[in-house]
Amino acid sequence: EMNEIMPKIKVNIITGFLGVGKTTTILNLVTQKPTHEKWAILINEFGLVSIDHAAFEESNDLNIKEIAGGCVCCSASLPMQVTMNRIIKEVQPDRIIIEPTGLGHPANIIDLLRNENYADHLELLSVITVVNPAHFGSERHLEHGTWQDQISLADVLIANKTDAATNAQLIDFEHFTAKLFPKKSLIEKTTFGQSNLSILDLKFYPDFAQNKTHSHAHSHEKTAEISGKNRFESEGFGQYTCGWIFKENVVFDLDKIKALFANLKAIERIKGVFRTPVDWFLVQKADAQVQSQYVAYRKDSRVEFITAYPTNWDAVERQLNEAIIG
Repeated sequence: EMNEIMPKIKVNIITGFLGVGKTTTILNLVTQKPTHEKWAILINEFGLVSIDHAAFEESNDLNIKEIAGGCVCCSASLPMQVTMNRIIKEVQPDRIIIEPTGLGHPANIIDLLRNENYADHLELLSVITVVNPAHFGSERHLEHGTWQDQISLADVLIANKTDAATNAQLIDFEHFTAKLFPKKSLIEKTTFGQSNLSILDLKFYPDFAQNKTHSHAHSHEKTAEISGKNRFESEGFGQYTCGWIFKENVVFDLDKIKALFANLKAIERIKGVFRTPVDWFLVQKADAQVQSQYVAYRKDSRVEFITAYPTNWDAVERQLNEAIIG
């Protein structure tokens, strides 16, 4: 038996609706694979006849596994687990890329990959969602729950097929993504699925305050890695902002969070995503109204406060900590 600790296998999920260019994006990334690395690609086409598989050529350092005829997103899908276990044991790759069906709900895959069975074996890196900018003007997409969820849980959002999009559609895409909370690690526009290998390792946490002044898609500077530090303060333009980030295993009491938001009378604008015992929620306060809704985001709990008044952030932090269940 090997007792030495194996390095963790890097895992990425690449998701998006049918026809947006997921497979092309993955094929492009595969061509950039470092020669000494071994990758496994897990494809789940929704349907019994596998088409995607044919696009990839297998080799010693590229292993294609397929889960056909089902959806890996169905909670804790057994075929998915069996295949993952085989890849970890038999292939021992450096990286696994998972392409769920376009109709699938990737939040369940993220929950599965993060459970204790895999904690020692896998390191979940960026979740990448590929979108077609033409869809941002379409009611059918904007109102589609899975489409919204795929965008909300992405770390990296790629607008592919920008060559075929109209100017108006690209502007709709810009407006839509500017309002997203939490911010993405990267928002990129591509054609023919041409992304750089570096998107696979993006896992940094953009500093809250930086996003106000320059919303340049590639603002990699001034990002803060969360080690011990999880609080960000800034002031400028007559506004005081403070944000907190909590590790993904921290669980909050939703009622306490809502009460806290409502009681902070002097703070006009609050946005947060919180993990609760039942699910993850986006909680917002605007115009003295507090609202909460389910969100697919899964990276961590985080909250941002914006106010026109100097504020005792230590006191706010104490109340946030009091809302933690475990």
